[in-house]
Parts: sequence; structure tokens; C-alpha cells
Amino acid sequence: MPHHSGFLLKILILHASAGEGHRRAAIAVESALIRSGVSKADVQVADALDFGSPFFKKSYVDFYYWFIKYLPVMWGVFYALLDHPIVYRVFYPVRRVYNAWHGRKLLKHVLESKPDWIICTHFFSAELLGHAKTSGKNIGHLLVLVTDFHPVRVWMHSGIDSYWVLSEDAKQTLIQRGVDGGQVTAGGFPVLPEFQKTGDRNSILKKYQFDSERLTILLTTGSFGLGEQERILDGLASLQDKVQCFVVCGRNKSLFESLKSKKYVYPVQVFGFVDFMPELMDASDLMVAKPGGATTAEAMAKGVPMIATGAIPGQETENLKFLLKEKAVFSAETPEEIICVIASVVGDSNLLNEKRRVCERICNPRAAEDLAQARFKLVSAHD
Repeated sequence: MPHHSGFLLKILILHASAGEGHRRAAIAVESALIRSGVSKADVQVADALDFGSPFFKKSYVDFYYWFIKYLPVMWGVFYALLDHPIVYRVFYPVRRVYNAWHGRKLLKHVLESKPDWIICTHFFSAELLGHAKTSGKNIGHLLVLVTDFHPVRVWMHSGIDSYWVLSEDAKQTLIQRGVDGGQVTAGGFPVLPEFQKTGDRNSILKKYQFDSERLTILLTTGSFGLGEQERILDGLASLQDKVQCFVVCGRNKSLFESLKSKKYVYPVQVFGFVDFMPELMDASDLMVAKPGGATTAEAMAKGVPMIATGAIPGQETENLKFLLKEKAVFSAETPEEIICVIASVVGDSNLLNEKRRVCERICNPRAAEDLAQARFKLVSAHD
């Protein structure tokens, strides 16, 4: 393998734009590597889909988002079938040929640039490069960073040198499916340092003219339509003396304008797209969000318990199963159920403390730093 003087010089981190969590993990690892002393010039972060044709990238991303928006149940069935050993064994050869064809330029880039270490945060590049390595191609140390709590079979390929997973449960799943336990590290989801606790809650609340004695809720809107969002905010009026709410609408301009124009009987701050989510998490006591791998890890790193809602069938429902098993989150689907959970928390602050303790136990806020430091051991073990 390409290797220089006993340590890594060139690192390639590959994500894919089919899901934001893959990119967020890649960026967190890049940041940790640079902070650990690796030269920025020697770390490349790339979207693996950019190496394919424009049609391939658009269809790959659109296929995913179309399914989870319009046929989420069907996506869940498809996801479950792909995790079945017999179905996957039949489907894999077709998938491998298709991905190999569209991944030609990516493979060419890897062979020409000769990175010492390749970190894949999406299974497309893991499959392509793992197969190429098995076929005798000169490819550096190949690490797969699984970005969900359950590692489905599409993450597992011959030619992979090591796996980085989010939990001991995920590690045991890989071992049960034939992966050598020495190849697997249960290191946690890498997050940026901004998502580690700061202890600035009161000063941030003061900045937004919020009361430090109220329960502060961070409501993200990815899993709701306009009507549901309004029902949650209207329903919280029954707790008007106890709660206050940050609402993040993302790039949904119509939702932002609608909620911003309303008057509330308790403190509410409505935002569109924000680049200061870590600050809002620092100030919040409870977060309402979908249980994506990245979002969940960032919330746990901040010590903010979640009400998990609107899970996409497939990877997010598997995440939710794990989180509920560990009693790390609350779960609610309807606005009425969400309000009921919030009312329970208002009535018993120990509920939040219990969730925080679980988050501290199963979360590793320094996962990115640990992965960066582990590169020496991971490479030397497979020379």
C-alpha cells in the first residue's frame, strides 16, 4: 500500500450527497485530522458522486430523496430486503457492476493520487474501492465509517481494512456477520468541536431575551409540514408560563415567513437556515428532531435530550430502535404526543437528567479526535 516513513501523509475522505450526515461526518474528521497536526494540503474531502456523470449524481440523490418523501414505507421495505443475506447476495452483483461503471473516474483518481488512508463515510465508495482492492489494485488503508447505529450489509465488503462504528451493538452486529472483531472500532459518530459542551447556556439565553428558569425547547422542522408545526407551537400555549422555544425552519422560506408572522403567548424565536446550531443547542434543554445519525450524535454530545420524531423508515427507524433500547431519547409522532412529552418533562425534571446520563454513557464527543489519533495504529496493524 502507499505508505511513507511509518505514518500517513495523504488522506482522502469520501462522502456522498445522498444524506447530510455523511458529509457532516467527513467534515468533522477532516477538522480533527488538521487539528492533530496533519497538513491541510494532505487531506482531501470529496463527494464520491462528483466523479460520476451529472446524470448519475442527480439520479442517485433524487432517487433517495424522492423515495423518502413520497414512498417512505416502500423505502423501508427496500432497506430491510437489502439487509437480508439471501436478497443481498442476489442483488449485490448487479449493484457492484452498476457502481463500478459509474465509479470509474473515482477509482482512477484514487489510483493516481495514491492516498495513504481512505475514509469512506458512505457505502458507495466503500463498495467500489473495497472490490478494487480485493481485485489487486494498489489502494491505501481503507476505513469505513458507518454513519448509522445499525450497519446494514451495504456497508460490508471484502477489501475493507477497518470499520469505525457508532456503538458496541453495531460492532457486535458486524462480528456476527463475519467481520473480524479486530477490524472494528466502536468509536462513536465524529462531530465538530463546536458540538462539545460549553456551559454558556445562560449567556446565550440572555442574548435572545429568554428566561433561564423556563424549559427551552429547540424545534427543528425537517419532519413536519406547516400545519403540524403550528399545532405544536399552538399546543405549547397550555404551558405558556413554563416554556420557550427556538424554531429552526431551515431553507423552508414559506414555513419561516408563516411562523415568523404569528404572535405567541410565550417566548418564541423563529429562524430560517442557521449556521449557529451549536449555540442554540447549548441554550436548549430539549430538542425535537428526526433521529438521523449526525443529528442524534450532535445533540448527545451537547447533552441535549431529544424527542425523536418523524423517523424515515429504514436507517432512522433502526437508529430509533437502538436509542429507545438504551433509553436515550423520548419518542413521539404526533404534535399532541410531543406536547404530552414536553408537559411530562416540565412536571419532572428528573426525566431530562436520566436521558442526559444515558447520553453521556453512549456518546463519545471526542470521536473525531480519537479517529484522527487512531490512524497510526490502524495503518501499522495492516501493513
